[in-house]
Amino acid sequence: TEDALTGAVVYERSEAYRPVDPEAAVAVRLFAGGKEAYGQQEAKEIIEIVTRLEKTDASSTKAVLFRSRSHLKSLVPGLKSEGIDFKAEELDPLTERASIQDLLALTRALYHPADRVAWLSVLRARWCGLTLGELLVICAGDSAGLVSDLIKDSGRRSELGEESLFRLDRFRTVMDSALSLRGKLPPRRLIEGLWVGLNGPACYEGHDSVTDAELFFEMIESMSYGGELTSITALEESVKKLFATHSGEGENPLILMTIHKAKGLEFDHVILPGLGRRARATDKKLLYWMERGEDLILAPIEKKNGVEESGLFKYLVGVQKEKERLEAARLFYVAVTRAKKRLYLFGHTARFEGGEISVESSSLLRTIEGSLGAKMVVDLSVDGSAGMASGSPEAQKSRGTQEPVVLKRLAAEWRAPEPVPPARMPEEGGEQERNAERLRYDWATVTASHVGTAVHSFFARIAVDGLDKWDGKRLEESRGRMAAELTGLGISAKEVVHVADKGLALVASALEDEKGRWVLGEQSEARVEWALSGLVEGRVEEVIIDRTFVDKDNVRWIIDYKTGRHEGGSVEEFIKGERNRYACQLEKYETVLRGFGEKREIKKALYYPAIKRLVEL
Repeated sequence: TEDALTGAVVYERSEAYRPVDPEAAVAVRLFAGGKEAYGQQEAKEIIEIVTRLEKTDASSTKAVLFRSRSHLKSLVPGLKSEGIDFKAEELDPLTERASIQDLLALTRALYHPADRVAWLSVLRARWCGLTLGELLVICAGDSAGLVSDLIKDSGRRSELGEESLFRLDRFRTVMDSALSLRGKLPPRRLIEGLWVGLNGPACYEGHDSVTDAELFFEMIESMSYGGELTSITALEESVKKLFATHSGEGENPLILMTIHKAKGLEFDHVILPGLGRRARATDKKLLYWMERGEDLILAPIEKKNGVEESGLFKYLVGVQKEKERLEAARLFYVAVTRAKKRLYLFGHTARFEGGEISVESSSLLRTIEGSLGAKMVVDLSVDGSAGMASGSPEAQKSRGTQEPVVLKRLAAEWRAPEPVPPARMPEEGGEQERNAERLRYDWATVTASHVGTAVHSFFARIAVDGLDKWDGKRLEESRGRMAAELTGLGISAKEVVHVADKGLALVASALEDEKGRWVLGEQSEARVEWALSGLVEGRVEEVIIDRTFVDKDNVRWIIDYKTGRHEGGSVEEFIKGERNRYACQLEKYETVLRGFGEKREIKKALYYPAIKRLVEL
């Protein structure tokens, strides 16, 4: 029944938007008993599903949608240990990352030389990697001395091995340099330089560690004043509010996302864990109130000491609980309707006796409690360790064994790679340099330049959205967007309609052209508007590559869009002139891309939508 007070809505029968997929299915897995084990079992089975999908349906999209981060307590470590590529935001607190723990210790050691715990931490960190026994040698018998002095003590050094001394001295050299610059350089520049000097970027797996470190350095910069950190304690508290990056390294990573953020999105396979968990209890309020028509109902918190509860208070609390129940049903509806092919539901029962299932009243599973059956339940009470992976800490604990400690550190012989050599540019006065100079004084009108900018923006959007989402109707509906972009670039209201028509005509021409669709269509390792920088003759040059991807022959393409029109004369002569004109520019793109480690064959081309030509250089 419709009820504005609680947010209840009337049931409306609906028709499926898509035809029924014969492979579509819903799987429900419930666990009973073994409260300590079911989280591990749930994570284990989800990992098995994801692993199977990556082998049998690699191109499909996969997502794990959750109500609370705590529901992934067992899953995330399992994904990491199995090497499953995943993408998530605001999942892991930044302070749980080894790289950030080491950076915090490094900051404390740099600004508080007497902080013994911090100094021992940085000596233990991966850039130095001393063992616990070696740390004991350094500190034994002296509980008051500075660690920075103790590591120079000849008697203590004589008890360390040759490799350990090498590691220690490599650390000392960089740290002493940073200590001498304290107060002379801005904190961010000093700490970031120290971290790089200690080979910090090479100490951790995956590129996300560098991204996390960048967040840390930005936090330091925001908390610096007058060349000093305002407070290390405040820095540590602020870092606790940041979350580590899981950006996904492959083309089709597993997506981990809250149900709320998934609104409006769809995935081929959707997994919903923790559906049996109760919602976080709502804090009691000192005062409850509710508008009802023209009235305002108020009730203070209930009294204690045996005094009878206020009926009005109980009523308002009941209304609030009903609101929360209905909101949970809507949230569950959002979650299950994100799946296009298969839906996997995981949860646990509060009680399972005689085939009867009972779930937590505030859980999402309560929404479908009437549809749950005993065949969906796995009873873990028979073997509480059933859900533990054999190598997990919990399983080892149950067997009375302990996981061996593995010291992760850089190899003693490791050396930082040499910087990328500067790109070799043509000598002064060369033909290519003269062509490059002409680019700065392009004879195209300002209006034509603005059309090119807007068309580039549309091409980027088409490549990201996918060709299947762009047809004549979508293009016509985007007329207002084209006009708005051109207006923002400075085209007058009097001219914008006519100019927008030109821009849309170029986009339509590309969508009709076989080569244009190949350039804008789905490709491997594709990027649009890719901003890079590299050394050119000792200077940092910034470039933006319109479109790049790897084709089926494992060739990397660099493509630059050109929206100019051919006016009179031979088309072939026009193309010849364009090749000469832009050759230097695309050579620079290739050189910068090579500097980022690209080893494959590279082909460069210009794409002209006006004449529907892809001109290879």
